[in-house]
Amino acid sequence: MFTPTEVVTTKVIVEVVVNQDYEPDYNDDKSPEYKDFVKIFTQQMTSYYRKVNIENFERVIVTKVSPAVSFVRRYRSGSYGVNVTHDIVLLLQNNADFETQYGNIFNEIEKAVDNLTNCSKGETDCPEFDISKPTVEAEEFGQNICAGIIPDPSPLEFYEALNASGWSCVTMCDKNHSNPKNCLNKGVCNVYSGIGPICECANVDSTWYLGDDCSSPIYKVAFYAGLSTTLVVLLLTVGALSGYIYFNKQRQNRKRNVRESLVNEFLDEDVVWPKSRDHLPAPSATYSNPSFSADPTSRQGHFLIQTPPRGTAASSTGTSDSGQNQLQLQPISINPPIQIRRPQITLEGSQRRDQPASWS
Repeated sequence: MFTPTEVVTTKVIVEVVVNQDYEPDYNDDKSPEYKDFVKIFTQQMTSYYRKVNIENFERVIVTKVSPAVSFVRRYRSGSYGVNVTHDIVLLLQNNADFETQYGNIFNEIEKAVDNLTNCSKGETDCPEFDISKPTVEAEEFGQNICAGIIPDPSPLEFYEALNASGWSCVTMCDKNHSNPKNCLNKGVCNVYSGIGPICECANVDSTWYLGDDCSSPIYKVAFYAGLSTTLVVLLLTVGALSGYIYFNKQRQNRKRNVRESLVNEFLDEDVVWPKSRDHLPAPSATYSNPSFSADPTSRQGHFLIQTPPRGTAASSTGTSDSGQNQLQLQPISINPPIQIRRPQITLEGSQRRDQPASWS
C-alpha cells in the first residue's frame, strides 16, 4: 500500500475553442506548426491561471487539438476554430479535507474559464486570442489519484484508491481492497507488472498446492507413500484374480475331458445300428400272459392266444361250439426282439443326435 505524506496530484479538464483558422498541419503533432501552437497556448493559459490566482495551480498540459467547425465554400473548403482540450494540474494536500479542497478549486476554475469569453486582445489578464465555448469537467477520483502516488505506474491497473483521512492506493493483496486476493497456508501475495497479484506459497519443495491461493496442499511424502500402498494392493488383487481364473479354467477343462472320454467309450462299443426300421418283423395281433402256464402243476410257460379271423368256422385243431369262435393257443418265444431308440449324446457347446437302434 502506498500512502503519500504530503500532496496528491490531480487535475481539472478544460475544453475551449480558439477563434482562428484551423491549419491542416495541426493534424500532425510532430509538425512545427502544431508545436508552435501548443507552445503559445500553454504559455498564455498558464500566465492567465496564475494571474487569476487559481489555488494550488501547478501547470497546463494540452491533451488534444482538433477542428471546431468545418465548412465548404465555393472555391475552397476548410475549418474555422481550433478546439483545444487541456488539463489544469493541481497539487492538493492529502488529508481528510482533500475533496473539499478540490471542490473549492474547481469552482474557481469554472469562473476563470467563463471570464475568458469576455476577454479582449490587449487586456492585461487575458490571452492574445479569442476564446469561446468553454467547458469544465472534474476528474474522477480513483486510478488517476494512484497515478500520482505510486512510483511505478506499470501495475496501475491493479491498484485502487481509498480515501480514509487522506488518499491511499492499495493493491488486491491488501485486505482493504474491494476485491482482495487471499493467500492461504502462510502464502504471501505480491503484485507483478503485466501479471497481477500472485500468491507465493510456502514449503514448495515438500508440498504441492492445487489452488492458486495456496489452498488444498498435498504433502509429497504422504502422497508417495499412499501411491505405493495403492500400487501394491492393486498388484495383489490382479494376481489373485489371475490365479482364480487360471485354476477355474483348469477345472473346467478336466470336467470336459472326463465327459468326452465317457462319450468316446460309449461310442466305441460293438453295437449294430440298423439304418432303418424295415428290417424289424411286422408286429402281429398277439397277447402274452406270462403268468399262465400250460402245465397245470407248474403253471409256467408262454403261449400265444390267437383269435381266428372272422368268417371262419373253426381252426385245424378245434371246431365251433354253440356258434362261438374258440381261442387257439400257440407257444411263443420268450426272447423276442426289443426295439429301442438310439441314445442321444449331448456334448458341451454342441448337440449330437443319432438314429434309433436295436439289440437282438
